Amino acid sequence: MLVPWSTIDRMFAPRRAPFGRAFDGFFPVFDKAATSTASSSGLEETEDAFIFSADLPGLSSDQLRVTFEGDLLTVSGERHFDAPEGYSPTRRERRHEGFERRLRFRTPVVAKDATADFTDGVLTIVIPKAEDAKPLTIQVT
Repeated sequence: MLVPWSTIDRMFAPRRAPFGRAFDGFFPVFDKAATSTASSSGLEETEDAFIFSADLPGLSSDQLRVTFEGDLLTVSGERHFDAPEGYSPTRRERRHEGFERRLRFRTPVVAKDATADFTDGVLTIVIPKAEDAKPLTIQVT
């Protein structure tokens, strides 16, 4: 039997109430962000670029939005479930939901040269580093 996270969250809410929000995020099972559409994401750094990837199953590229403002990359989107006419669910755990991931870069990057690819439910964004941020080898003579 599947039990929605919201049901489990309600079961433990009275036990957490005395502590307020002190432990939010400590137990990912109860963290609302842990159950968002963007199930997992990662950032890799190479010598020349940063590579951000996110698993976004069930989404299409037109449901995604990628923006770069200053040193902040924002990936957002919304999942829609369109039910066929006459659809009457016995139980529904799927819902319209949005997500947003933000990454701030402390290393200078060239946002205008960034590329994004969305294939098989995986979003990959390559953000090149600025020339000043790349390692420099100095020839010793």
